[in-house]
Amino acid sequence: MLVDGERINACLGLAVQYEGREITTVEGLGTLASLAPLQQAFIDHDGFQCGYCTPGRVSRFLGSFDCGRILNPKTAASQFRGGIIMGLGLALMEETQFDERKGRVMNPSLAEYHVPVHLDVPDIDVIWTDIPDPHTPMGARGVGEIGITGTGAAVANAIFNATGKRVRDLPITLDKLI
Repeated sequence: MLVDGERINACLGLAVQYEGREITTVEGLGTLASLAPLQQAFIDHDGFQCGYCTPGRVSRFLGSFDCGRILNPKTAASQFRGGIIMGLGLALMEETQFDERKGRVMNPSLAEYHVPVHLDVPDIDVIWTDIPDPHTPMGARGVGEIGITGTGAAVANAIFNATGKRVRDLPITLDKLI
């Protein structure tokens, strides 16, 4: 939601706090005769939320990896999924907010700093090539949390395909799409 042109977490404030101020929401972008392009994109692509407090949800995600021979498939799949979840947080919600005047962090705890929780996580499928690397012992390479790599770009490209608006600054929030 935008209040006097500045984005805020609508879910963290009371309506009475914004009395007399200019309020802009996704619902208020269009006219009675037609929808705004952003509103239409939400409908066309099954968008669930406005995209700020609860970012637009990713309904499914497929990660494909080439990481040599996988020694423990269950652990590798968990590492891939964990990295993808971190990447979704990076792309859609995690942002350190600074008070420009005082130089202080405005969301210093997990109460104010949004990270993905169980409800934010889509169905995640992971696949890998399982082709041994000839240059390493046993053909294996480290998996780590490589799933984070490319997730932000994939989400940004999906949003571009849905809305026609290219956003290059993460997290992708409603105010960057308007």
